Amino acid sequence: MRFYFDKREVEELLISAAVAAFVFSFRELLHADYYGALSVSLAVFLGFVLHESAHKITAIKYGNYARFVMWKEGLAIALLLAFVTLGKFVFLAPGAVMIGTLRGTLSSRENAVISAAGPMTNILIAAACYLLALFIPIQMLRLIVVINGYIAFFNLLPIPPLDGSKIIWYSIVVWIALMAVACFFAFFAF
Repeated sequence: MRFYFDKREVEELLISAAVAAFVFSFRELLHADYYGALSVSLAVFLGFVLHESAHKITAIKYGNYARFVMWKEGLAIALLLAFVTLGKFVFLAPGAVMIGTLRGTLSSRENAVISAAGPMTNILIAAACYLLALFIPIQMLRLIVVINGYIAFFNLLPIPPLDGSKIIWYSIVVWIALMAVACFFAFFAF
């Protein structure tokens, strides 16, 4: 089984991640906080790329075709909102991993596992950086924790087409557990 990313898919994933990083760091850029902007950008970029890659790899492990597809209109709306609100309001719909299966449809379990792979990746990044931040109190580590917690939290909202809507459909217990951990890292860790 190959986890192949073609050139166009990599370009779309990196463009989407770069726009996400820019939009989330726009306020810091406006305030000439370049270290803050760089920290936020790196955290968002890392979290976004690994989140979407986790969806793709998990879908492929189940024998499906999966590909990240950029949504240009969603990126344009995000950029417009960043400029109009001076970075105070961020809404981002950069694209998603599209899954195709030769077996008809995904089972609710497969759909839930594939959907959970993205937020779980963000939670693992947050957890690793949280543990590091306990010993190495660097602000960038704290930002990575909070931002990845927030990415997981947002994606776990039980609103279609977000990941949370597929997970809660399969198991409310799993959804509650993931949401609780995501909320801790997003809102209470520091």
